[in-house]
Amino acid sequence: MSTRANIHFVNVVDKVEHIESNIYRHCNGYPSGLGADLHDFLDEVNKLEDKRFGDSEYLAAKFLVWQAKKYSTDYDGKEKHYLDFLSVAPCLKDHGDIEYRYKVVCGDGSTSGPRPKIYVQPVPFSAGDEAVEIKGWKLIKTKKQASKMES
Repeated sequence: MSTRANIHFVNVVDKVEHIESNIYRHCNGYPSGLGADLHDFLDEVNKLEDKRFGDSEYLAAKFLVWQAKKYSTDYDGKEKHYLDFLSVAPCLKDHGDIEYRYKVVCGDGSTSGPRPKIYVQPVPFSAGDEAVEIKGWKLIKTKKQASKMES
């Protein structure tokens, strides 16, 4: 079974977080998977002249393109057409069966800004209408830290 996750790309205005983009990822949502991938993605964006680290919508769009390229291969690793991908999509709300929620805190919406911070929150599976406690957000400072987190 896949470990599903949602990624919230967030801007902060007057100390209030605003989710500007929400991306669903169908598999490997563990911190050691998606958490590390988010750091790889930000490393790749950091190589660009126009990073747009402060603009969550542009950053989310770049993440979708980056993921599409990653997932446009068949099971043998053979590259397919870049539009022939599954496993990642924009969405309006979190999927009901996610195990992790991430937030990428981008800044105030301006085009410039420091490298975004990545946070993860485990989302316990809920059976029916049973109330569940959702733990707080944990900062993932580095890819190395992400790879050592619970999976």
